[in-house]
Amino acid sequence: TLGDIHRHPKTQMLIYQSEQPLIHETVTEALITFGCNWLKQMEKSTLLLASSPIDQIKASLALTNEVLLLLGEPLEFYNRIFLKEMKVHCYKQVYGSLVRELISSLEPVLTCICKRLLKEPDTGESAEELSYDFGLGLGRRSESATQETGIESHHQWFIPAVHHWLAYTNNLALQCVDKAVEKDSFERMNDHCHFSASATDTASLFHNVKVWWHKIAWDDQTTNDLIPVRILEDQCDVAKHYCQLMFDVMDSVLEQNEGRSWIGAKIPVVVANMEYINKEVGKLPKTFGLDSLKNGTNSTVKNLIENVQDTINLWINQYLEAVLRKVKPTIKTSLDNACESGDVSDLLNNLLDPALSVLCSDLPRSHFLNFLASLWDCIVLLLQMKLKDESKIRKNDYFEQMSYVLNEILKCFTPSTDIGLDVRAKTPGYMSLVQELELLKLDTNELISHYYQNRWKEQQDLQQQETTATLVVRTHFSDSGTLNVSVIMADDRATAEENNKLITALPSYYVKLELIPEDWSLRRSEKTQALREIPATFDEDFVFENLEDNDIEKGFLVLRFLEQHVIHSNILLGEAVIPLAHIHKNSDDIKNMYLQLDTPCLDSIARSLQILNYRRRESTAYDFLKKLEKRYPETKKHFRNLQT
Repeated sequence: TLGDIHRHPKTQMLIYQSEQPLIHETVTEALITFGCNWLKQMEKSTLLLASSPIDQIKASLALTNEVLLLLGEPLEFYNRIFLKEMKVHCYKQVYGSLVRELISSLEPVLTCICKRLLKEPDTGESAEELSYDFGLGLGRRSESATQETGIESHHQWFIPAVHHWLAYTNNLALQCVDKAVEKDSFERMNDHCHFSASATDTASLFHNVKVWWHKIAWDDQTTNDLIPVRILEDQCDVAKHYCQLMFDVMDSVLEQNEGRSWIGAKIPVVVANMEYINKEVGKLPKTFGLDSLKNGTNSTVKNLIENVQDTINLWINQYLEAVLRKVKPTIKTSLDNACESGDVSDLLNNLLDPALSVLCSDLPRSHFLNFLASLWDCIVLLLQMKLKDESKIRKNDYFEQMSYVLNEILKCFTPSTDIGLDVRAKTPGYMSLVQELELLKLDTNELISHYYQNRWKEQQDLQQQETTATLVVRTHFSDSGTLNVSVIMADDRATAEENNKLITALPSYYVKLELIPEDWSLRRSEKTQALREIPATFDEDFVFENLEDNDIEKGFLVLRFLEQHVIHSNILLGEAVIPLAHIHKNSDDIKNMYLQLDTPCLDSIARSLQILNYRRRESTAYDFLKKLEKRYPETKKHFRNLQT
């Protein structure tokens, strides 16, 4: 009826002449007034009756639900009538007045609630629901009116509440992780899952937060990425906290083997737990809809996830290293017993074999090989430390047992299959240990033979050799096994260099021949006549009979050129060492040998002499060293340096 009256020409004329507002404008104002009055009546039965934060949130929820109900079918029904009869947008006018009044009523209440949220965090869940109603209901009812009413910025009211709630839930999640780890037995969940219950409990927290986030349906464009990134950071903190707890429970997951801490089936489970959580961290961006940020130009999410995953990978390696430090005393004790007895059954059968079998089957291959290499290095280091302590006081048979123990352990770490270290076991530390044991396990006669072997090798290196004299000899074995040596001529290089100077008198020179058989105490020696000329031409023959096969195989012929003095000791000008095995065994076509004589470089043969010095209480070592010190006076000083 109002519409018909409004459209009648006389009505239009009367309105124009009286300067009264148009009827549809008055109707519009009436609709706005209706919306305001209706909301005030609703406030009396909801907000004005609430006092505590919980009641205020419930009242706010009740009020917004009533508004949503009115903005539903009832208002849409009347909106169609007003549009048809008077071309008045009833929905828009009522919506605008209702929302403006609702904002002025709720904003102070929500601000107060947000301030108290940390003190009473249980209000957080209701705050989520209120934010959800605003986002899904009021904020989407009329897109054209949201900017006018200010409802489009309703997210800003809830940002403090969301951040407080995130802090609360993150703290709660950390407590849940603590409880999950505390009650976990660290046993595999089944044959297909290598991880245990605490890992799945922790991963379920990620799922719960995802459900919560999707329930809020946060669509504020200004903060659309900031809050999910904050949630992502919190979840990464939960993952890192869980992995850190694995270090704290290390003692409880180690097995007790006859009162000794050792590696059991629970260690691979802990590693599998950390690996599982690390994979779940990699899925978080997709879970929270941040794939585009991870794969796009924004590197915040990408860097966050990569840094956390790299950190957890590093912690897995550090965890295995920490396990190794924990069981190191057990390894040391078993190694000590094995070296003393020569029996490796306890070390291999009770410790290494079971542990490596479990780790090989349950650990990822890369982690297993890294741990295997670290365990091998640990064993080698323990043996090196033992050598350092024992080399001065133990006899060679002890080091023979130690060498046997090392070889047996090496077999354990380098099986014929592809699961061992192979050539990677031959580290510099291992090779150094083997070389040291090869020397220490030699008896005294073998060490002396090793000394002469090194002297011969030293003389073969012509570039490093600093010769002092020249000696010409011929030598061969007869068919009967007799050694024949002809000393032809010797020349002192220092005297030859002085041949342009006036020399009043030459000293006497002679050559001493010494045969070093397998048993050094049975050595035999001969010497030429002394000649006062340089070069000294001797042309003398010597014969050494009754040589055994071992003497020939392992013995040496040592020729020394000396300057003879009556008052003080004779001076050694140089020596040459010839392995008996290198001398021809027939007299056909025997040629002169031009030997370049030198004196030993003690640094190059220091270790064999040092070991002999440790064995001075043995008569063989004592006799050898005394002769060496007499021959080379600087040897005494060298031994003192070795001791310090």
